[in-house]
Amino acid sequence: MRDAALAKFQQSGFDLWASGVDKATISLSYIADAWPVSRSLILRGFSVDPAALQLNTDKRSLKVAALVQSPNACLLIWDRDKGLQSQLWGTARVISEQADPLWLAAWARVKPHSMEAYARPVPPGTPLSSEADRNEQGLPDRQTFALPKGDLEPLAKENFAVLRISLQKMELVDLRPGDHRRAVFDLVGKTGHWICP
Repeated sequence: MRDAALAKFQQSGFDLWASGVDKATISLSYIADAWPVSRSLILRGFSVDPAALQLNTDKRSLKVAALVQSPNACLLIWDRDKGLQSQLWGTARVISEQADPLWLAAWARVKPHSMEAYARPVPPGTPLSSEADRNEQGLPDRQTFALPKGDLEPLAKENFAVLRISLQKMELVDLRPGDHRRAVFDLVGKTGHWICP
């Protein structure tokens, strides 16, 4: 990229994503049943070359089914302190094979409370509609999706998956007062240009 200011701006976008690993709650958007859907997830990995990011999920979730059917995704991060907002577009791949090196590295960092979520016998998003699924107040009965007894790790491993998103495009907007800037970058062709904020 010949424009030094543009290259520096792009790097601030990469830094924004990289600094959010294991801290930032990002929005993941995709299409499910012909409708846009957004979910909040914790960013678990980011790399510039190759341009990719990682998220952890339950392979039984509705988002995994939707991304298998239509893998295009958009991600959004906002840093209020820096006044930066960035969107990334890419293609998702679900990794659930326990021998995969990316899966193994991600699993090694899973915390015990997250392991419990992956070990639940009822998949996320399962309708709890019968009377047996409710308590006296009409709310979902926690026993319906209570954790099984014993070692949870085998169950959690069976349900754990990594979403690896290969990134094609990034948009970055600087929203600081008096300094609004906006650019779009082709992460595959390694080009970019300024656009009107």
